Amino acid sequence: MMQQLKIAAIQMIAGRDSNINLATAQRLVREAAASGARLVLLPEFFILITDADDPQRHALAEELGHGPIQDSLAELARSLSIYLLAGTLMIKSPVANKFYNSTIIFAPDGRQLAHYHKMHLFKFTDAKQRFDEEDTFTPGSDLVTCAVDGFTLGLAICYDLRFPELFRGLGVVDAIALPAAFTNTTGAAHWEILCRARAIENQ
Repeated sequence: MMQQLKIAAIQMIAGRDSNINLATAQRLVREAAASGARLVLLPEFFILITDADDPQRHALAEELGHGPIQDSLAELARSLSIYLLAGTLMIKSPVANKFYNSTIIFAPDGRQLAHYHKMHLFKFTDAKQRFDEEDTFTPGSDLVTCAVDGFTLGLAICYDLRFPELFRGLGVVDAIALPAAFTNTTGAAHWEILCRARAIENQ
């Protein structure tokens, strides 16, 4: 019999209150687990979406493997006996006043199974808006895969989608987790077609 893995992709738009966002994420994860999901994925920036210079963002940054947000998510995974991919969190980096935008996957026993620091930082400017993740973040450097119930899962984040060499570098995987918070403009124009392109290129 073919092995199966039920996956739930949580869809939520974070606001400016991290406590409310975390509570919403926890509620949705519990609903997904109750429906039989073994792997539950949260989106990029599920814990907070706000301006780059908002001091609240810096206050939420944690050391990798330690902190109230990571601890609560680890306990959630353990209590539900699921794999939980924690969208992205702000993780402290060695660069002064810069952070990693990181996805962390917790195992059913609550331990950290793997983490990936986003390699490609988003920049976008038009007549109405400007985004530059380099204002806040520093890029990671390592490609990451992990095993989830016998399946090999590759990890990537949002803007990484535009760089096919990253996906080739992951090697043979069964699926790729890609938490993302695309802008309305780029999401409508590029999200689905780039996901399909990366999947087709890598068979």
